[in-house]
Parts: sequence; structure tokens; C-alpha cells
Amino acid sequence: MAAAAAAAAGPPASDVEERIAVCIRIRPFSQSEAAQGAFCAWKPIPDYAGHLQQYTPAEEPVPGSTYAFDHVFGSDQDTSSIYGEIAHPITKSVAEGYNGTIFAYGQTAAGKTFTMQGSEEHPGIVRMAVDDIMEHIANTPDRTFLVRVSYWRSTTRRFATC
Repeated sequence: MAAAAAAAAGPPASDVEERIAVCIRIRPFSQSEAAQGAFCAWKPIPDYAGHLQQYTPAEEPVPGSTYAFDHVFGSDQDTSSIYGEIAHPITKSVAEGYNGTIFAYGQTAAGKTFTMQGSEEHPGIVRMAVDDIMEHIANTPDRTFLVRVSYWRSTTRRFATC
């Protein structure tokens, strides 16, 4: 499970609220995990948007293990739907001149890199955000843009900047 936090700063230029949103993505199992019959202990609560519940292997809810977040995305939701709901409004605000931040946080193998970077077949949040910003620039020929991007990735013992 990876947590993604999104924040937009500056006056709301569109439908972005000025606040930090805490979102949870339950990553789908890898092929090898699925083949081994892995069990997912956490599931979104269908009738309660933004709520997460822990379950036993017998599919019984664990008492006292319900948590509330701004958004909870189940393993059946792909990165593009997460981008559309969470990151696109921030990207739109950034294209209009406001600051915005999107970051992923979680334990090793939680799905942070896949969510943010993606792959050729499944683009990540970073690629979709860059595509949106470049499209906005291309569609605004009467304005000059200066684009600055920071990307920082921290692993256990290394720091990498791009």
C-alpha cells in the first residue's frame, strides 16, 4: 500500500482546493504474488468513500481497523484514473501558474515507483503531468512559459535528483 499526498499552493485557479490530500492506493498483486495465492489484508469500504478496512484471511473485518483518508484507490483502479482524480487538478493549477506538489510515500514494494514513473504500457503520474503541461503550453501560443521541474527520489541509502 502506498500513500500519495498531493498539495496545491496559491489561489485555487480551477477546482483544486488549497490543502493537502492524503490518498491510499492498494497496488495490484504481481503475477508471482497472484500465482502464490497472496492475500490482500486491506480493502476500500465500498459504501464509505475514502475509508479503508483491514480483513483477516477468512475475509472477516478486523475490529477497530477502519481508517479514513481523502481518497482510497483499490487494486482494480489504474494509474490514469488516479491521475485524473488527484493529480490532474494540481497539474492544471500548475499550468495556470500556481505551485503544486505530488509525492508518494510508503514501504518498500508498496508501488510508489510504478505509480509515479509507470512503464511504457502504463504511464505514471509524472509522465501524464508532463504531457498535460506540455499540451497546455502548445495550446497557449500567445504566452511565454518558463518551466522548472524538480524530481527527487530517496531510497534506503541513496539520494537521486533528476
